Amino acid sequence: MARFDYPAYIDMMVKHNHNFMRFWHWLAAAYARWTDEKILFGPLPYLRTGPALALDGLPKFDLTKFNSEYFERMRSRLIYARDHGIYGAVQLFQSFSERKKNGPCDPWPAHPYNVKNNINGFDGQEGNTGMVSLYRPEVRDMQAAFLRRVIDSMNDLDNILYEVMNEGGNKDWDWWVVDFVQDYESKKGKRHPVGLTGWNSEGLKSMLQSPCDWVSPGGDDGEYFMYDPPAWDGEKVGVLDTDHLWGHGGTPSWAWKSFCRGYNTLLMDSWVPIPGHPCGEMNWASRPGYPTRDLNRADSWVWEPVRKAIGNTRTYSNKMNLVEMTPHNELAATKYCLASPGHEYVVYLPEGYQVWVDLEGAARVFEVE
Repeated sequence: MARFDYPAYIDMMVKHNHNFMRFWHWLAAAYARWTDEKILFGPLPYLRTGPALALDGLPKFDLTKFNSEYFERMRSRLIYARDHGIYGAVQLFQSFSERKKNGPCDPWPAHPYNVKNNINGFDGQEGNTGMVSLYRPEVRDMQAAFLRRVIDSMNDLDNILYEVMNEGGNKDWDWWVVDFVQDYESKKGKRHPVGLTGWNSEGLKSMLQSPCDWVSPGGDDGEYFMYDPPAWDGEKVGVLDTDHLWGHGGTPSWAWKSFCRGYNTLLMDSWVPIPGHPCGEMNWASRPGYPTRDLNRADSWVWEPVRKAIGNTRTYSNKMNLVEMTPHNELAATKYCLASPGHEYVVYLPEGYQVWVDLEGAARVFEVE
């Protein structure tokens, strides 16, 4: 498979007026939740020093030695994104590097925390689950060392946020990570927003009660986030991510509804097909005949309208005094209205050509687009 063309992807984002992306973290060296084919991932955070071999046939990991290539590439890509006007959410942990519950595909044989894959005798597994034990002190000590290295490598950058984990974790561990990052950064000089993302993890109610700075609800918090997202109260920054709502999906209408209801939006863009031959039902995007198979391509007709819609919402956000704008369902007949009452209004019409807008108390003449 061809290497990912990162500059071309950034060019696509700039062309479509996008300015934020998630930087995925990977820890298992091979295999994946969606396929039993031996896909290789690299570079990884730890050095493979040997002398003995891990289960994937390559030298075992030394968990006391970080791989500078991993952190240098992360940093260089974030700087490249910064230089093109793009923010990045640095993903700290990844549940897809572990076994999926009841799933036929298992990346645990290539995970560095598998005791058979490291020279340190470190067993980070929870029972026989193929998943990392999130409660044991020795596991958290190992994770804390990794977090310190990430923060030490990235703290001076101004275009980064942190995302605790993709589709995993639990309340106790999530909040521990948030607290750890915030505390460690407080001693470094710069403070970056730390976020929690939904689906197969902590629910929205708990995330809102957490010490995190931003949250991304999942589809399991309610399908209305896909079709009619409720007005966001702004207590924390709200992000709606098509990955955690549809997986492969999204519509222009969703982008505008989300914008007018006070959310930031993210599109999981199928830039290159997910690799690997089918493995049970977990290979949701490459199995012949599966409904989303055709969406697993950058040129699917679905994506371009959503890309443009998200870019257009950003165009309007740059025209407005956005910090003063909040959702006001009551000010427009369609109920999709972002406004600084008396000053600026953005109203979305899902259909039709006319809409009434309540301008009571607005003592000025408005320009209308």
